[in-house]
Amino acid sequence: MNTESKILITGATGLSGSAIHKKLIDKGYKNILKPDREELDLSNVSAVNNYFKEHKPEYVYHCAGEISTHLTHHTEPYPIFAGDKAVIHKDNESYEMSGGGSYEMSSGGSYEMSGGGSYEMSGGGSYEMSGGAEYEGKELYSKKPIKTVTLEDTKQRNFKSGSKTELKVINSEVLSKDAYINLNTINAASANGVKKVIAVGSCWNYPRLQRAINETDYTETSSQGTTGHDVSKFLLISLLKHLKNEKTMDSTVLMIPPLYGDHTHENINEKHVFAYLNNNMYVAARQELDEITLSSNGSNLRQFIHQEDFGNAALMAMELDAPLVNVANDKVFSIEDVAKWLADRWGYTGKIKWENQPSNAGPQILDCTLLKEAGWKPEISLIDTIENRLE
Repeated sequence: MNTESKILITGATGLSGSAIHKKLIDKGYKNILKPDREELDLSNVSAVNNYFKEHKPEYVYHCAGEISTHLTHHTEPYPIFAGDKAVIHKDNESYEMSGGGSYEMSSGGSYEMSGGGSYEMSGGGSYEMSGGAEYEGKELYSKKPIKTVTLEDTKQRNFKSGSKTELKVINSEVLSKDAYINLNTINAASANGVKKVIAVGSCWNYPRLQRAINETDYTETSSQGTTGHDVSKFLLISLLKHLKNEKTMDSTVLMIPPLYGDHTHENINEKHVFAYLNNNMYVAARQELDEITLSSNGSNLRQFIHQEDFGNAALMAMELDAPLVNVANDKVFSIEDVAKWLADRWGYTGKIKWENQPSNAGPQILDCTLLKEAGWKPEISLIDTIENRLE
């Protein structure tokens, strides 16, 4: 791929797609296609085929999809926010949440663990724990002024005391829509001479292993999860691997933990976990709430990856000969610690409560040796983002 190559980015306005677009522009790539939903409906097979025939992209970054939510890895329906406010909600949506169970953490690798909680570690691995003591006596965020944020105009803001809302996800709809998007895009790419596709996978498509996970741990017999998003990603990975093995079209799938960026707004039903926590803390601070209730388990452990580090990995992956590549920051955090640090950042001093639904406790620790050996390394930490980058 060179700077004159014709490159298509699907989902170019999302976290992953926008990061890739920015990196391509920074590197001098000039011939970039980034259709929005109005220009190209990826769920319409005829529209997708016609688009590929007309524009003939040589390379594709496939980032589009029917986004589920971090909460679909819970096993029960629950409110996404319970506090002194109401949020925009469509009454015609009803959903079930399903996902995996919780399990103990162990590993044969070596990872730095950050967080104020206490965790049981088992196995042959070596974990460096850093937590509350690391921040004792340090004024990380709480005394910084809250930055002025340009908010998205929802035109329906209505924060009323005592209200409660639910985020709903219909797994059958997510699976159907996302499967159409993935199948249409990949089949059209293959039929129209695309040289290589880079697609976005998920750490939850790996088995729940009590050790660091590398790319060879992927199993082709199960999606590993029961949500519509899990199954659709499994279908995407399976199709790409078959096309690669048949030497019809090359591909690499980037297997990632939760992705995050620097932007803050009022969408408290944000589907990405970091943005969900960040936006809720920001809104709670603005409204001076006494208490908020967050969904998820505060004790859940997660790796994260900043969208800029992801963008760098995506460009590098175009030159790698690998069906799957793990992309993650080694450090692992508890969701509760992330929420507390964000509360300090925005000056929220009220109580934080958790729904504590059964969930994938994590962490799905991804071993990124393959990508690091190719020269990649994450440059942006979660702590630095919270302290210095949020806007």
